[in-house]
Amino acid sequence: MIRRPPRSTPLYSSAASDVYKRQVLEFGALSRKIVREAEKQIENVDIGSDPLSLWLKPESTRMWRALEQSIQQVFFGKTRVDFTKSDLSEIPESAAFFYIALFRAFRKTLGNLTSSNPTWFKEPEDKRSRIGPGSGKIKQLFENAVQEMIASDNQNGCAQTLQRVSNKSLIARCPSWDLPLERHSIDAVIASPPYCTRIDYAIATKPELLLLGVKEEYFLGLRNLMIGSPTIKPLIPEIHEDWGNTCISFLADIQKHTAKASATYYLKNHLQYFDAIYRSLCELDRTIKPGGHCTLVVQDSFYKDIHNNLPTIFHEMTNSFGWKLNWSKEFRSGRTLAQINGARKKYGTIAKRTETTLLFQKER
Repeated sequence: MIRRPPRSTPLYSSAASDVYKRQVLEFGALSRKIVREAEKQIENVDIGSDPLSLWLKPESTRMWRALEQSIQQVFFGKTRVDFTKSDLSEIPESAAFFYIALFRAFRKTLGNLTSSNPTWFKEPEDKRSRIGPGSGKIKQLFENAVQEMIASDNQNGCAQTLQRVSNKSLIARCPSWDLPLERHSIDAVIASPPYCTRIDYAIATKPELLLLGVKEEYFLGLRNLMIGSPTIKPLIPEIHEDWGNTCISFLADIQKHTAKASATYYLKNHLQYFDAIYRSLCELDRTIKPGGHCTLVVQDSFYKDIHNNLPTIFHEMTNSFGWKLNWSKEFRSGRTLAQINGARKKYGTIAKRTETTLLFQKER
């Protein structure tokens, strides 16, 4: 029998405890410095075309932008980092920590604007309807988020958040079908590609993107690049035989379905999705070493009453370039966006979805 340690027994070593105490002091000091710098420059913040004005009143927009600019100033000096162009691998872990705290606090501010679709935030009907928490409330939300993250790290035994790891990591912005990697240079891939559920991932992260200062034109371009985006591009791809019989049959069933726009919008949307997935898998095949592995987590779904067996489709696509499926395991997914769509009841497809882990090996 495993006995629980007495309350007086420390859960972590004294060394880890010392690291945690130092982090509390360091994080606290940095948090206060960020707030002080924001208070100094708030009157000089230009919000004339600030994208945050979409949701916030001017005084709230000014405070959030002052905090974001203060993080930039504390960690990067006077040179402002453009996150759409800069090498993200050079951003310090400590700066990333405080940006995450800022993101979490900002989402709490937008809480009253959530819609029935949890990935969307409603836009106010007019400027008078925009939300406007005061500067004091915003600063408190930010500082609370910092403290919650510190406490969470300690509870999970992660007492070295800010310590730089020795291994170099690379964070790159690029389409998954055009990776900045050499041929046969990767030992293993672990990924969860977008499910075929028309989730608008760009919209889902719009609060964070706008808080980073991303302009509307960049946001729209990013949205169009996302796999599974509901937007339709001018050039629609054609079906490729290497997508496999399951995928081709699924697309044929969508085209024949009697539901409105099945043969037009929805067929085009699915063609875009499978084309991007297949090209991405081909790119992984190019970059993974012979004998290397690729682990993917995918989820099945339904178009109306037609089952979209995505795990089988991925398997058949990878068969076209000789990957071997070494192992798979299914998991019931208890919560899906489909469950919030009442129209699904018409087709009897509200049943729980299945997530599947697929472990492939590249044999040649």
